[in-house]
Amino acid sequence: LYTGVKGPNNMGDGKDVSYTKIGKASACSILSLIATGDASLEKAIQNGGIKTVKWVDYQADNFLGIYGTYTTTVYGD
Repeated sequence: LYTGVKGPNNMGDGKDVSYTKIGKASACSILSLIATGDASLEKAIQNGGIKTVKWVDYQADNFLGIYGTYTTTVYGD
């Protein structure tokens, strides 16, 4: 009925997780027929004005295949 998942994608060595900037990018899907948006890592980095990536998180939410959102969040400097 509902899917809500989050997943980390460590882009660094995992030791320095301090950051000064956050960038997000999202896409959505309707009826699994139409999808729009850009949830790419590149877009999230651009949106946050990030030069050095420290950490990346991913989140996907879907309700009955009717509506879904997909978000990439980048933390860095």
